[in-house]
Amino acid sequence: MAFLGPLPGWWILSVRPDIWALALETAGVAALLLLHQKLPRAAVIGAALLIYAAWSCKQTYVAGAGASLIFLLARRNWRDALLLASLSALLVVPTILMLGPDYRFTQRAAAIAADFQLETGWGNLVSAIEKSFPLLLALPLVYRAWREQGFRPAMPSLASDALLLGTVGLGLSLAEALPASCKSGAATNYYFTCFLMLGLAAVAAFRLTAVRWTPFFVCSALVLLLAMASSGRFGTLSIRPEAELLARRWTAWQQQPEPRYSSDSRLNLPWLLHDSPPIVRAFNYEWDRAHLRHFEAGGIGGLIESGFFASLLLPRETTDVYDRGLLSLYIREGEVAGLVLFRRRDQVFSKSVTIHP
Repeated sequence: MAFLGPLPGWWILSVRPDIWALALETAGVAALLLLHQKLPRAAVIGAALLIYAAWSCKQTYVAGAGASLIFLLARRNWRDALLLASLSALLVVPTILMLGPDYRFTQRAAAIAADFQLETGWGNLVSAIEKSFPLLLALPLVYRAWREQGFRPAMPSLASDALLLGTVGLGLSLAEALPASCKSGAATNYYFTCFLMLGLAAVAAFRLTAVRWTPFFVCSALVLLLAMASSGRFGTLSIRPEAELLARRWTAWQQQPEPRYSSDSRLNLPWLLHDSPPIVRAFNYEWDRAHLRHFEAGGIGGLIESGFFASLLLPRETTDVYDRGLLSLYIREGEVAGLVLFRRRDQVFSKSVTIHP
């Protein structure tokens, strides 16, 4: 559920670091849970290294470390807790120092420059709830497991340890995900660790309560999950229509003179454009432009106004201005699969072109 459910979705096929971070965090938590009773030092060292590797993939993955530390403190394993905290500090602090001022500035800028948008956060929360709904049905069972065994069970077991760590981790990851998912450009990936911890607590609750309807619950949840996924309500079931649209755009776009710029960033990939700069907008580009932040050469609009590009592929509603840049040096040629083709005036008659609407 944590990796192949509807919440990760297409992220599992992405080159973004979130899935590897989640996998390493999962491995660290598993190492601690499975080994800490028999090999406590090895468990703590392994967990520290794996969770550090998760953090190195994406610096928001800290809930696993926090939950592991609180778990050890709750179990009164003072030395192990100190070892985990010390190892984590010895790994993270030198990394931040050795990577230099540019890295530190980037990390601060990414956290500070993003706008807080409650509407974005609310949308991400609703989407995360929808995509994790089958697993949320286990919350009453988690509550029942806590009532039956208490905070410190007489005979701690793997299940009781998993319940404690999963519940603490869920609280910590939610405390991080709720505000973080409100920043500009945020998506439901901030809830990946919440999903993992909720799954861990749910599995532990199944084991501890031994409810007779557990098989029925599991089967019902899986059927519900499949029904939700196959309905298309919670995402894209096929990328074929999008691939066909891109193919139509590329058929006409590849004939245009370079340097080229497309508002569809997928057509700006560097291996598609040999004589064009690989301009791919960051997710917060529009917000930065709205706040009048400085860009080299005036941003994309500045390059357009100066006539830097020979060809442009822009949204259908574009008229005389794009990204604050005047299109006075360009002539509108026609539509290409939902976008509008512009060519610089000196290029209009230099090459015949076939436009496929």
